[in-house]
Amino acid sequence: QSELNGGFHYDVNSLYPYVMKVNPIPIGKPRHHKGDKARNVFKYWYSYRQGGGFLECDIHIPTTLHIPPLPHRMYKKLCFPVGNLSGIWTFEEIELALEMGAKIKEIHQCIYFEKTDYIFKDFVSYFEEIKNTSDGAKKTFAKLMQNALYGKFGMQRVRQTILPVTEIETCEEKGYPYVELFNPVYGQEFIEAAVPSKAPYIQPHIAAYVTSYARILLYRGLIKQLEKGDVAYCDTDSIACEAIFDDDMVDDREYGKWKLEGILEEGLFIQPKTYYEKYADEIKPEEIEKEISSFSRNVFNYPEKSKVKQYRLVKGSETMKFKGIPGAYIKKLNRGVYYDILEKLKSLQARQESGEMITKKETYYSIYKVEL
Repeated sequence: QSELNGGFHYDVNSLYPYVMKVNPIPIGKPRHHKGDKARNVFKYWYSYRQGGGFLECDIHIPTTLHIPPLPHRMYKKLCFPVGNLSGIWTFEEIELALEMGAKIKEIHQCIYFEKTDYIFKDFVSYFEEIKNTSDGAKKTFAKLMQNALYGKFGMQRVRQTILPVTEIETCEEKGYPYVELFNPVYGQEFIEAAVPSKAPYIQPHIAAYVTSYARILLYRGLIKQLEKGDVAYCDTDSIACEAIFDDDMVDDREYGKWKLEGILEEGLFIQPKTYYEKYADEIKPEEIEKEISSFSRNVFNYPEKSKVKQYRLVKGSETMKFKGIPGAYIKKLNRGVYYDILEKLKSLQARQESGEMITKKETYYSIYKVEL
């Protein structure tokens, strides 16, 4: 949890499509190596960057790092801790960690792909062109085709499937768990069974590599901004920070660059997707239709009406996000709710760091006590 008194909120344009377009993805049949062989394979990749893969290792992340680089699942959440970690990461994320001062303690095993290729470059480029030159449904379709692509490769092989009751014998023969159900509307019986899929498009290493590349891009943005000032918040594809981004990193539309979402007067950040932001007043350009004089039409061959750029003052707005709460209810919240939660979290953290025990009841916060 943190707060920001003045700063900027940026989003990456089409983060997942971008990393799929510009980065090589492992292809072909992988090989599994253990012990010394795994160590030699990673050393070879680290020296020559040929191929790609996943490394299981014990690694130490420096405790001095304000923003640690490696994800690690803890307490049913994805965290980024310091200290000694054991886990599996892509070669590229291990390389990033080493760049930030991490030390590999022991390598256990690896999955190594000898070849990589830019397998999504043409696909993303095709729909990127449609998205940037279209409006309405066509533009939305192009966006969905790009954003939904990587997730298909990471789908679960075993899925809950609705089947007719005549398939009970088949499920029993193949050992698929199932339950018998009844639809009272149609008066029909059916079963829900856990059926494994043999779909060839399920390739988890592709989805894992896409999310890995996305984290690396986000991390490099965080570190660059941290060198210039405070970084108060980030999620999958956004950063709220004290300093403005370099000009060469910013563009409203270009894939992989950062779009300025707003200039902040204040930001209260509690957890991912849970924050309050107040934006400063902003002067924005606006194209409007305007009558052109007879002289301009005749001399400069302008049409009778032309789009000219004017400027308008956009009053500062507020943004409130609260993961897990319906949107209609979030609209009833106010800054006070977020501020009270943030102050309570700071108090509880201070007490915990002093060695005081915190009861479960004390960690709850009721928004009903706040006047909505």
